[in-house]
Amino acid sequence: MAPREWTLRTRFDPEVCAQRLKARINSDYNWFGSKPAQGTVGRGWARLRKQIGYRNSFQTVMDVSMTPARDHTLLSCRAGLSPFVWAFAFVWVGLLGLLWLGGLTDLFLNGVGADGGGLVFVLFPLGMIGFGAALLAFGRWLARDEATFLLAFVRETLEADLVNEAG
Repeated sequence: MAPREWTLRTRFDPEVCAQRLKARINSDYNWFGSKPAQGTVGRGWARLRKQIGYRNSFQTVMDVSMTPARDHTLLSCRAGLSPFVWAFAFVWVGLLGLLWLGGLTDLFLNGVGADGGGLVFVLFPLGMIGFGAALLAFGRWLARDEATFLLAFVRETLEADLVNEAG
């Protein structure tokens, strides 16, 4: 799940790159658009994802930064999970970990009650972490070819050549 990175080179300057990308994408809020990608384009940067007809929070997002050079523009492309998904996952696992530690402490101090109540706060967080991991795996499976799609989309739109690939 590590991000994949590429460096591309195009003959267009960053302003033309931004115009060309804007013309070929739907806005972030256009869920049923007819263009192949959606996202946001700013001055010297873009954040893109494949246009799909459903919501997938685990969808691949490509960040593109455009650096002007003498007679070309270098495009640094990075594809992976959204930073918001990473932050949410960190908080999710952290809170469930605290709940689990509290339940484990209670279990050691008080033992298992007659109704088995002490085990709930030990097993429930583990089940929720397992559910989150399964949801992540399914979402990433749905997005399995999107990095390749987005790279091809940027290369075609900006008539860019691949300089190198990392990750």
